[in-house]
Amino acid sequence: MSDDDDLAATREAIKKHRKITRRGGLPPWTPIDPALAGVMVGASDPPPPLWVGKLWRRLHEVLDLFGRTFASRAIRAILGAMLFTAIYLYFVSEGGAFAVLNEAASRVTAIVASVISGSIIFVGDFIAAMLWSRRTGAWYGREYVFDTPKQVLAVQVSAADNDKAFVVPTPMALPASFVTFIVRVERQDDRVKAQLNLAPGGPIYSAAAQREMGLRLSKRGPVFLTVSAAAEALPTMVRVLMKSISYDTTATQAKITGL
Repeated sequence: MSDDDDLAATREAIKKHRKITRRGGLPPWTPIDPALAGVMVGASDPPPPLWVGKLWRRLHEVLDLFGRTFASRAIRAILGAMLFTAIYLYFVSEGGAFAVLNEAASRVTAIVASVISGSIIFVGDFIAAMLWSRRTGAWYGREYVFDTPKQVLAVQVSAADNDKAFVVPTPMALPASFVTFIVRVERQDDRVKAQLNLAPGGPIYSAAAQREMGLRLSKRGPVFLTVSAAAEALPTMVRVLMKSISYDTTATQAKITGL
């Protein structure tokens, strides 16, 4: 079976288990396949142009800000539109606001004024938020470094999860970019280990409580977190954080340091 066939089967397994694991509070996962141990899928893929990486990074920041603050901005826009409409009706009416609202043409005008004013308030508020939003990192040449490592996955594991490969989301990085991760085991038990791989079958190299790993993202599959916990080990939280994203063609695959 080719690598493409293996990854196609992996993607199908992820889809199959996604609903079950979400219902149980776990992120999407796929069963570990020992035959894929040590496979570096897509390790030689060339990175996208730097300008594409910067554009994607900025677009993700805008969409993230929009999603997190949409409800509060919508409420402010609605309240602002109501206030503007009330003021508008007060100044344009001769027989009072109710007289204006009783006229069909005036009602249409009031509705249009409300929509326009609400839209202006919403857009203006969002632009102001983008201009004053706190930065999350900075570009250093071809590498984007987060001011504070960005958490992308947190999962509590035990021996029951030894046969699972958890999918690590990387929405901020494009395929073929080189990402430096931090794998942090909030250890209650030194018999719990964790590892990142480009295929759901990699071995566990180290028992370090925290380690830094660099991987070039594959265009054909996600990054996987695999764990190894002794049968008697206590449930342990494992966190994966993103430290930097590089679009450098000379970045070395699978850079690993343990702490």
